[in-house]
Amino acid sequence: MRKIGVLGLGWLGKPLAEELQKEGFQVSGTTTTTAKKLQLLREGFQAFQIQIEADRIVGDADFFFRNLDILILNIPPKIPKDDISTYSKKIHRLHIEILKHQIRKVIYVSSTSVFQDALNFPVYNEQSTPNATSPKALQLIKAEQTFIKTPEFETAVIRFGGLVGNQRHPVYYIAGKPNLANPMAPVNLIHLADCINLIKTIIKTNKFNQVFHGVQSSPESKATFYKKAAQKRSLELPFFDKKVNVGKKITAEFTSNLLSIEFNNSVY
Repeated sequence: MRKIGVLGLGWLGKPLAEELQKEGFQVSGTTTTTAKKLQLLREGFQAFQIQIEADRIVGDADFFFRNLDILILNIPPKIPKDDISTYSKKIHRLHIEILKHQIRKVIYVSSTSVFQDALNFPVYNEQSTPNATSPKALQLIKAEQTFIKTPEFETAVIRFGGLVGNQRHPVYYIAGKPNLANPMAPVNLIHLADCINLIKTIIKTNKFNQVFHGVQSSPESKATFYKKAAQKRSLELPFFDKKVNVGKKITAEFTSNLLSIEFNNSVY
């Protein structure tokens, strides 16, 4: 039985851990607070309290990382709390722990925000070179390279689009708002169920040393898509300013073909 560690039992990590347990894996996970740890323990999870800081890891690190076969890292930068150097130092601390405990396989959850929006809506696939320049993107790009270029373990980098599912959807943040930008831009989202299936399939098929994309590109424009999403939830319609149009289209054809999976859970 392979032992899997999920760093962060949150919106994605907790249901992912549940699914991996159903598949017969031995799964442990982390949280940053005592109250959440106790709740997770009551729910039957093997939970550890860990706080990743720039200069150290506080908590049950040795117990969590010990004897892991696979480590799943889902720790996005917190803007504006983290600057580039802070997040990079946190990744460096994790990198040290991975090498120290001789973990052989790592899944790093990244984001399609590593790619730049542009007026011509460029198309990016899994082989495209990340080119975004925002503070968050620069942090993610540097973290991706840290893991990809380490020969001591195998890494699978997953770039997810916008995350939806389990009461989470970006339309809740824009419903009723005026003058929203980029009405004609493509929509790049993925449902929680497809996120979990992608990670599970990588583990079960042992497909590492690859970059994957998790995204379901909508054929509709941003304005059309979000108006339909708002109507579905009986929310106020968002209103877009037609003067500005930048965006990007993310494809996942390589990922779908390599893993023989489809992203077919509705993102509406």
